[in-house]
Amino acid sequence: MAYVYRHRVRFGEVDAAGILYYPRLFEIAHEAYEDLFPPRFGRPFARFIDDWEFITPVVGTQARFVEPMRLGDELDVRIDVTRIGDRSYTLRFRFESAGDPARVRAELHVTHCFILRASGASCGIPDTFRAVLERDLASDPVA
Repeated sequence: MAYVYRHRVRFGEVDAAGILYYPRLFEIAHEAYEDLFPPRFGRPFARFIDDWEFITPVVGTQARFVEPMRLGDELDVRIDVTRIGDRSYTLRFRFESAGDPARVRAELHVTHCFILRASGASCGIPDTFRAVLERDLASDPVA
């Protein structure tokens, strides 16, 4: 089941034309990603960073912009998993008009890999993390 994060476009996020400045989309996506940790992983993102022996850096991104997002627009950022590999996973962030999942404004795909914090070596997805990806964030059919 996808996780949905609500965001209102703020003044500091728009360019001179009043349109969401594209790098801000990645910032908002990461806010949504951090926000899903307490309900899905049972701990805040900061504890994840501090406590686990692995880290999950971003190794790839793809963006598709469909419709401008303007100052004051309310957006639902729908997060789901589109791919789970042995050592990495890909999340989809669908930026939709709030309450209207058919009106997609933009879509990001972000791939994270797993590496051991101490050595920097690549590692497999830990079972507990994989279980959350498979159980709680599997892709939903969306219009």
